Formats: sequence, structure tokens, C-alpha cells
Amino acid sequence: MAEETVHESARPRRRWLTQRGERVRGVILRAAVQCFVEVGYGRTTMSEVAKQAGVTRGQVQHHFATTPDLLAAAVRWLHAEIGRELDAGLAARDGARGSLAETAVSVLWAHASGSLQTAARELTAAARTDPELRRVLDESRAEIEAERNGRLRHLYRELLELDPPGFAMLADYMQVFLHGLAETSFASDDEARKAALLDFFVSNIRRFWTDRGKSPDAVSTGQVRDRAAIPRGG
Repeated sequence: MAEETVHESARPRRRWLTQRGERVRGVILRAAVQCFVEVGYGRTTMSEVAKQAGVTRGQVQHHFATTPDLLAAAVRWLHAEIGRELDAGLAARDGARGSLAETAVSVLWAHASGSLQTAARELTAAARTDPELRRVLDESRAEIEAERNGRLRHLYRELLELDPPGFAMLADYMQVFLHGLAETSFASDDEARKAALLDFFVSNIRRFWTDRGKSPDAVSTGQVRDRAAIPRGG
């Protein structure tokens, strides 16, 4: 059988179609996550996602055969996007301003109270009564935690070397505290009270290292900013 000849003029069109398909897929996944926030996971359907994305239901089905396929892909996309936004936030910070703990907490808090993390919490809440979603999240949890831990090791490797068990516990502590605070609403002076708690939280982080006779100055905010600007493996 003779080899198929691919004309050079056809290759750019194929690349364009592939790139266009990836862009549409991204638009659909972002729309699905937005639906999690606006209407809740339980009411997120292919039709609702198509409407949010500004595409046809057929286009959604072209990329995702079933609603469970779409929702599972949206969960994975959401957590990857959270990581990318975190890196972008750290990379944009002025390394000369604020201590390492202040900078980390400031960026992490902005993301913990943002729309992507709101969507992630919506999923966690919905999974309590949705067995299929709970299965998807359970299957993704190890991958998500490995990605988070890998990012922290990349950004704060010197702190990890100072005290690996302490570093891991502090990472969990920060996640639990910031997400808990994001879900809390005070009856009065909400922003001021949250700001005071964040200051207290930063003081606790500093004390965490001091009590162990360690110094977080092993890494600077500038180093973290520069590392965040370069993808891991780059």
C-alpha cells in the first residue's frame, strides 16, 4: 500500500483545528465550573453548561460523551486551574514587600476566597449527598494532594529541608484554616475581623518555626516569586 501523502498546506489547518478544539474544550470546562458556583453541582447539566459557554449542546457532547464525563473532567480542570492561579499570584508579587509568611498567606487567602475555590467547596458539599460525585472526588483526591505537595516543594524547598514533617503539617494547617475562614461569615465587621484573624495566623506561622529553632529566612519572597514564574520541569 502506498504511503499517504500529507500536503504541507494541510498541516497548518490541522494544527489550527486542534488548537481551536482545545480552546473550545477549555471554554466548556470553565463554564462547567462557573455553573458549579452559580447553580450548584446538582443542577449542572450539559444544556446549562452549553448556555454558560455560549456553544451548542452538540459541541459539548463532541468533547464529552456523557454528563458524568464532563463533570469529572471539570473537577480535574478546576484543581489544575487553582494551581495555575496560585503560581500566577505568587509570580506577580513584589519580592521586596512583606515577609515570606505574609506574602504566602496574602496570596493563598485571595485564592481561598475566590471563585475557583468557591466552586471546589461547592463540589465537596454536593458530594455528601451525591455518590457519583463522591466517587469522582475520592479518585481525584490523591492526585490533587500530590499536585499541591509537589507545588509547595517546588516553591519552598528550603523550608521543606529544614523540617519535612513540620512543613507538611503547616501546609495542611494553612489549607484548613484559610478554607474554614473563607466559609465563615461574621454578623458584623466581617472584613475587619477576618483581617485580624489573618494577622494572628501569620504570627502563628512565625511562632511555628521559632519554636523549632528554625528560620523561614532560608527562602526569600523573591525566590518564591521567581520559581512560581517558571513551571515545574521548565
